[in-house]
Amino acid sequence: MAVAVFGSGVELRDYHTVQTVPSAAARKPQSRPAALAEAGAAVNTTITLRDYRGGVLFGVAVAGEGLEGLREALEQPAFHLYLGRKSCPLSAHSSLMLQPAKGFWGRRERPQGPA
Repeated sequence: MAVAVFGSGVELRDYHTVQTVPSAAARKPQSRPAALAEAGAAVNTTITLRDYRGGVLFGVAVAGEGLEGLREALEQPAFHLYLGRKSCPLSAHSSLMLQPAKGFWGRRERPQGPA
C-alpha cells in the first residue's frame, strides 16, 4: 500500500466532550450505560480540543490478491465514510474516486519479496 498527499487542506479545531464516572458514584457497574445511569448528575464532563484537517486529498494505491471485496465495500459502504471525525465526511462518493491502475509497475519487473 502507498499513500500520497495531493492537498493538505485546512486545519479544523473542534471540541469533544468526555464524561467520566467517579468510582464512588457507581460501584461495579455492568456497563458504561449502567454506570452513567447509576451516577446520575455525579458524572464529570471534560471538554478537550481536537485538531483535524478538512479538504484534504489523498491518493492510496493497493496491490495484491483479493481486492475485489475492498472495491465492493468502497462502492457500497455499509456506513457513511469519514476520516477521523463524523462531522468531516468524504465530499465525493468513493466509487467516483476508484481508478484501476494500468501498467502500475511500468517497464520494470514487479519487485519480489526478500529472498
